[in-house]
Amino acid sequence: ETNHAWNSVKINDKWYLMDVCWASGKIAKRKRKINSGRNDFYYLTPPEEFIKTHRPVKNNWQLLSEPVSMRKYIRIANTEIKTKISWYRFWTPF
Repeated sequence: ETNHAWNSVKINDKWYLMDVCWASGKIAKRKRKINSGRNDFYYLTPPEEFIKTHRPVKNNWQLLSEPVSMRKYIRIANTEIKTKISWYRFWTPF
């Protein structure tokens, strides 16, 4: 089961991943407007980086030569949160 979706795009015979939701500014709920805060990291992201925060249901859409299991993904995501990606960056889209 999945609770989020993103896109795969093919440009010049090469596949890229992107999450326009996470790349967009966040919504100020009380003011009902979109704040600035665009995050270009999630546009045309290399698969090796994208897997650190997104794992598709179908392994072939990871676009990796060796698919990452759910167990390994959880380990990678937890490591990224602790060392590289701040909680703010990781959870801001929601």
